[in-house]
Amino acid sequence: MAYYEYMNELYEGKTKQPQFVTNGGSFYDPENYTYVTYIEDNRNYYIPDTLVELTKEQVLNRALEIHSRVAYKKIICGQGLEDMTEQDVIDWVNNYFTDMENIGVDT
Repeated sequence: MAYYEYMNELYEGKTKQPQFVTNGGSFYDPENYTYVTYIEDNRNYYIPDTLVELTKEQVLNRALEIHSRVAYKKIICGQGLEDMTEQDVIDWVNNYFTDMENIGVDT
């Protein structure tokens, strides 16, 4: 299993996720317009060789670094948005790993 950094592509004048991104984009960095996605190792489609592969530690560090510049938000029911704490971001990233690793696993 692998995590990759990618940018959206331009198609007919609009940006969109590349077709190889099947598990959404996470941990958006507004400074360089990149996202993180999970792409299964066992796949029957092409992904560009230019993608940056990230370890789990790199994904976590990336999310924390982005959060230090532009705080991620969480929804507080009935109260609106609130800045996440560093622990909230760590928990969010770890939940993301769990969700991605369970893709295709029957429960």
